[in-house]
Amino acid sequence: MRFHHCLALISFLFVLLLPAVSPRAAPHALQATPVRPFGVQMQGNINESQGLSAAVNAGTRWVRITLRWSDVEPVEQTPAQYNWSFYDAAFRNAANAGFNLIVTVTGNPAWAGINDEARRACGPIRTEKVPRFVSFMVAAVSRYGVSPYNVKNWELYNEPDNGNPYNFGDLGGCWGVAPNEERYKPGQLNYPERYADLLRQVYGAVKAADPQAQVWFGGIAYDFFQPDGPFDPLFLDDVMAYLRQWGGAQYPYFDIFNYHYYPAFRDLWNPFGPDLIGKARYLRMELQNYSVNKPVALTEVGRPTEGPPTDPIRYSDALTARYVPKAFARGLAARLSHVIWFTMVDDPTSVYKYGLLRSDGTPKPAYHAYRTTMNQISGTDYLGPVTGSSKVEGYRFSRDGRENIVAWLTDFPEPATPQPSASLVVTATVVRMVSHLGTETYISDGGVGDGDPRSGRIGVTINDDPVWLELNPPPTPTPTATPTPTLTPTLPPFTPTAFSTSGCWGRPRRRGFGGRSTCPC
Repeated sequence: MRFHHCLALISFLFVLLLPAVSPRAAPHALQATPVRPFGVQMQGNINESQGLSAAVNAGTRWVRITLRWSDVEPVEQTPAQYNWSFYDAAFRNAANAGFNLIVTVTGNPAWAGINDEARRACGPIRTEKVPRFVSFMVAAVSRYGVSPYNVKNWELYNEPDNGNPYNFGDLGGCWGVAPNEERYKPGQLNYPERYADLLRQVYGAVKAADPQAQVWFGGIAYDFFQPDGPFDPLFLDDVMAYLRQWGGAQYPYFDIFNYHYYPAFRDLWNPFGPDLIGKARYLRMELQNYSVNKPVALTEVGRPTEGPPTDPIRYSDALTARYVPKAFARGLAARLSHVIWFTMVDDPTSVYKYGLLRSDGTPKPAYHAYRTTMNQISGTDYLGPVTGSSKVEGYRFSRDGRENIVAWLTDFPEPATPQPSASLVVTATVVRMVSHLGTETYISDGGVGDGDPRSGRIGVTINDDPVWLELNPPPTPTPTATPTPTLTPTLPPFTPTAFSTSGCWGRPRRRGFGGRSTCPC
């Protein structure tokens, strides 16, 4: 749960308390890839009730999904007996749809978790049962790493930095230290160190089973810190210090680092860069303190369209639709390896509505914004930020030798009312302009919509809604300033079903723009 009324104080205090790093340090650079690893979270299953066809129609190629150990091995037997039937069907659906999966492994069986009811499913495994978990991981990787599934990405727990499941519930991981717990005990590993040791043991075994498999650090929340929130601010340092102590050729014992970002906490990260860029930059500098230079992924980013009526945070379809292209464009600017939107379909039991689709399968404006973003960003290489105007935030890309731009009015702080528009001047004779919802317009030099009188320059009006610009696009039969209606995707009949307990964290789960919802278990 992330409470907006504490945000300003929390942000101020923890900027002071976070480990000292310079906001001006250069961010880690990754090679741009034409095929963008962008996608969505699906809850519980991969089927039409989770918007499978709508995800395909929107250009989704990556899906994050949960695999619960307790579903597969609920009873301890020797030799181990696994029931893969649920995940066989879900992962086959994903393969048939052309999805790449990021599989988040969580959900300890009761016989394997420590003797602490709040932590049993989400936290440390009993020491003598860790080899059983390693064997389970090897079995999963061996089964699903080959055709027809071809799963190559394995994440260990969700938000493992949760240290207070007693008050905040099972978030899919709870390996952090609680506020009232002693952090360091002589001769004992604390919970973050036990997570690190699990990474160390799993990493080598997974690589031996499938050298192409990628082991992911569990996506950390790394904000809403204790004592007000559940997350352990020293979790990451404890994990990394332990792994560095082990060292060795396989250090740091993960292939991809992974974090979550929700804009309710952007004030905490803005000193290091705008929005999710600032958080990525800070975390990279933290990793560099341990001589780690790994790809960084963002496996949860989202903004709900609805929240509690008493919440002073503003919720609307329009605000969420605006945020979709901002999140993915900033993800490219931050050189993130993956960006996953949370989530594909609304949880019908929650007051917070994160989905691109409503619970009955109806597309929201955010779905159209997502589909437009996937179309506009596909096959691009990142060039850099738009410069020259303090009123405009934008990012430049290239595709097929032509420059493309996405831009909007700066939103720090987020305006409560529409801002006055600004002009972005580009060097072009024709601009193809696509709204964040997919409406297409052409502006010719000196024609309708050109706000700059100079020849060879076009002034484009920028407002709060993001807009995609293609400079000097291929010739069209009749360039026109008349918008083309946005096409509504044809979705298959939607049959709402109860959410499966598979892949559901259980108990309070998702944070809103300023809160947390309840998981539909």
